[in-house]
Amino acid sequence: DDGLAGAFANYCGAGHADMDGKTFTKLCKDIQLVDRRLSATDVDLIFTKIVPKGKRRISVSEFEDALQIIAEKKCWELDEVRSLVIEAAGPIHKGTKADEVRMHDDRRTYAGTHRAPLVCAQQREGVGSLGTGRRSSPTARPAAPPRSPRSPRSQQTRTTGLCKVSSLRGTLQGTSATTPKEVFYAFCGPGIGDLDGGGFNRLCRDCRLIGGGFAVGDVDIIFSRVVLRGQRRIGFKQFEEALSMIADKKETTYEVVEEALLQAATGQGGRESPRGRNTV
Repeated sequence: DDGLAGAFANYCGAGHADMDGKTFTKLCKDIQLVDRRLSATDVDLIFTKIVPKGKRRISVSEFEDALQIIAEKKCWELDEVRSLVIEAAGPIHKGTKADEVRMHDDRRTYAGTHRAPLVCAQQREGVGSLGTGRRSSPTARPAAPPRSPRSPRSQQTRTTGLCKVSSLRGTLQGTSATTPKEVFYAFCGPGIGDLDGGGFNRLCRDCRLIGGGFAVGDVDIIFSRVVLRGQRRIGFKQFEEALSMIADKKETTYEVVEEALLQAATGQGGRESPRGRNTV
């Protein structure tokens, strides 16, 4: 025995005394018999030729016959082919080695619930961060970073908002309007003779018309009723119609709403109405 039977048995595997076609092909590839003269298809045809009829596996004697056919196919000596099989001694296992994954292999990168067992183990063993065997010294809790000063942009935004509020109050309190028409044009702005929905809403708020049956949601409803079709702004005539609707909502007269409008414009809010009743 020159070791051929041992190499054959190693390729057959534990519990088998014969070899199947897949293992025979692997053996030929492991000892590099497969090339341009002997293709993988030729190996399968040789196995089919020597396997007994009705069987799927070959014995060691049939394996020797297959090596003889391979030697003739490659124009080699039989001893040369046998020596390659004996030197191999057994199957060569090749597998793909996974690349190193830092977030998985390096336990120091663990976080959350996966990090907790590691930290507890280090605390029980009293091992410092460098693994010197000494207990790690308690570290002081880092102080909270100082709050950054308010950015100039936020200060500018806040200042702009205050300016808008004061400008609204200036529109109302700074006028010497004595008629509803003058109050209307004061809210329209310089050079503008009509009022949009936002300006009408602001007028009702600043003149304290909202309340007493006239709700915030009624402002837009009344504006949509008095504005002309296809338009987005109202003139003084439509504004008078709006005041009349407000009076109906508040269950009072047009004169009372007009008086309340002028009182708010001149800064005399809270004065009793001319008739002493039906105050807004």
